Amino acid sequence: VHSYYNPGQEAERFLKGHPAVPRDNATVLVIGAGLGYIDLKLRELKPDITIVAVHLDSTLYASRINRGGADPGVRRWYPGASRDIDSFLAESLTETSIGGLQVLTWPPSARAFPEAAKKAREALARVVRHHSGNLSSTAAFGRLWLRNSLRNFTSANLIAVPVRSPDPVVLAASGPGLEEVLPI
Repeated sequence: VHSYYNPGQEAERFLKGHPAVPRDNATVLVIGAGLGYIDLKLRELKPDITIVAVHLDSTLYASRINRGGADPGVRRWYPGASRDIDSFLAESLTETSIGGLQVLTWPPSARAFPEAAKKAREALARVVRHHSGNLSSTAAFGRLWLRNSLRNFTSANLIAVPVRSPDPVVLAASGPGLEEVLPI
């Protein structure tokens, strides 16, 4: 999936030939990260970006060039990881990062592992739809919720004083974050 003679130069040529250069502090998703040459060159070109690398093969992941040290700016997933790709992407791509998200697919890796590449793209679509739905709900109802909260607070005649109790107490308010904290 990489040049036998100069894989670093091959990765650099691919990135320089790509129409969109990642902006500063952007998040870049690499589908088919192969042996890690793409994210290594990305890191050299743009040191301040966040890289999410999806490897399409466990063997390539285990043989990657940068496996010695952990790069805090690169989050990695591979088939056989302890978590499924949807969970990984949902955690790695925040609601605020999807607006400027740049997706790079390494063509040789995608051709070598077409089913895995398809599953990665489908998982990405699901996560982006989920995050977009949360943003849309917040945009539509956030102002209304805040206005109602202020109105309720200013018009409250009786304010409850919390009572200490050994019994568990649950405070819940509907919204995009409820599903995330429900297990807690």
